[in-house]
Amino acid sequence: MGRKPLKREVFLPKPDLILVDMNAIANASLYQPNLANLTWEEPRSGEKQLVGSIIGSINAIHNQIKVLKTAEGVEPKSFPNAMVVGLWDGRTQFRYDLVPQYKSGRRADPNSSDPKVREKAYKQAQLKLQVPVIQKLLNSLGVAQVRHPFLEADDLFYWACSRAPSNMNVRMMTKDTDMLQNLRPNIHWHQSSPEKTITWDQMTSEGAEIDKEIFFDPQVYIRCKALAGDSSDTIPGIDGIGLKTAQAFYKLFGGFDALWAEVAAGRYIPKGVKAGAICAPVARDIYERNLLMMDSSTVSFAGMQEDLSLTRYEPNKEEFVGECSTLGLNRLSGLFGTFAANHMASREKWEQVESIFQFPDEDDFDEEDY
Repeated sequence: MGRKPLKREVFLPKPDLILVDMNAIANASLYQPNLANLTWEEPRSGEKQLVGSIIGSINAIHNQIKVLKTAEGVEPKSFPNAMVVGLWDGRTQFRYDLVPQYKSGRRADPNSSDPKVREKAYKQAQLKLQVPVIQKLLNSLGVAQVRHPFLEADDLFYWACSRAPSNMNVRMMTKDTDMLQNLRPNIHWHQSSPEKTITWDQMTSEGAEIDKEIFFDPQVYIRCKALAGDSSDTIPGIDGIGLKTAQAFYKLFGGFDALWAEVAAGRYIPKGVKAGAICAPVARDIYERNLLMMDSSTVSFAGMQEDLSLTRYEPNKEEFVGECSTLGLNRLSGLFGTFAANHMASREKWEQVESIFQFPDEDDFDEEDY
């Protein structure tokens, strides 16, 4: 596995911009013990609907921007002046064309004989009902949101991070380790539960532990993952190859292309089952396909602007409190003041965020400019 990363306090500049993986947070809230079974009863039909994703999503953002004071002043983990932007998933058809079963493992069968699978299917259906409510509440709270029908949140993360100026500190709020490919000196990765933060300095100097392996380079990680596959997204890799073996071969040859060049030239003869699997002709095809799936820098953003939805409304207390009251979520009503204050404090950053989410026209697109 390699040496353990050193344990020391990580210096973390306060973020100017917090990019939030909204689908991931909403989905994770379905399974939090204190939220999983919270329901609201529709007055007319008497039908009960889950509301845990709504509460969890709003609270997750609130926890980033609320003011936490200590004897020394504002608590270091409090970012009341940061601009928050929620990123939502669209559908990238090319990924389904490359791997037809892409993300199929996430969809539970409501007709399964397994009660746990049926329960998961029920929660997934309930999540679909909650997402529009989350989006509506975030609008009334003045939180910026970005959606594109043909781009996933992963792609929006990549675009925003690649376009953010070097003097803008960015927090990627997500559990998806694929987003580590976007690390820069001014950009860090953060998951809130369990709490974990990975910075560029930390990863490149001490190493970051991911799935029990230590990586020192975000690009090496995403390439090793392309070889190993991603079971959570139902992206098959090379049979029998995990991150540990993939990284061992990457380090030995300085990259997979170098490995396959040595094999092609007859200078390396694989010995053993795993070496044989990695050096097989099909291995390169799997790797290159998976890299297209996982590496968002390969996505073409040219001509995408017309379908982009980038919104940030003025906070509307009456609308927010009214919606919370309708859904029996009065506990959320008291959070409005924090969001309104954050909206005002981060207002000056909005123009910069708008410029970040400007995709190139097809006629004017030049890869060297982006």
